[in-house]
Amino acid sequence: MTFINALYDFVTEPSKAVDDIIKSRSLALALLGYAAGSLSVMIMWALGGGGMGNFAFTFGFFAVLFVDLCIGFFVASSAHLLLEISTGKGSALGLFTLIGLSQFCLTLLVSFALMQAAAPVLAVFKFLVLFIVALLQIYFILYMMNKAYGLSKVRTFFTLILSLAPAILSLFAACGAFFFLLFWMIF
Repeated sequence: MTFINALYDFVTEPSKAVDDIIKSRSLALALLGYAAGSLSVMIMWALGGGGMGNFAFTFGFFAVLFVDLCIGFFVASSAHLLLEISTGKGSALGLFTLIGLSQFCLTLLVSFALMQAAAPVLAVFKFLVLFIVALLQIYFILYMMNKAYGLSKVRTFFTLILSLAPAILSLFAACGAFFFLLFWMIF
């Protein structure tokens, strides 16, 4: 399954496309989505901050990509565990791919950053746009999980919320460990 075929199928027949993505378990498609989302975040930061050097942009891109991959991994594995217990079907790599595809929603941030560069008054709406893009990304994840597993919308929502908890806890633990090591190295 090529990326163009998957995108075309997602627009014309979303439930068939979700099933095909779950079955094909395309890791390249997932990595493309994560890379596009991370690149979009970095372009937004660079445009909003007045520029960024090559080293800072590259290091920031790989840092954001690593965090996105880790969060995607924890959400996919936690959701797969919960869905495997309750439904007995599914694929962790398929969920990882679906979460990676939801990262394409972050490309909307580049459009907003370009509009904000042309009209600085739009900076007032930055938080609103970030919130809307986050809701759109969560909606796509919920929609794809619902189509892939055939659960009710409420059950799909609670599965996603329960699977986000380990990702958020591990992110806080990683930040805490980083600052502890930094403090330990300085003092």
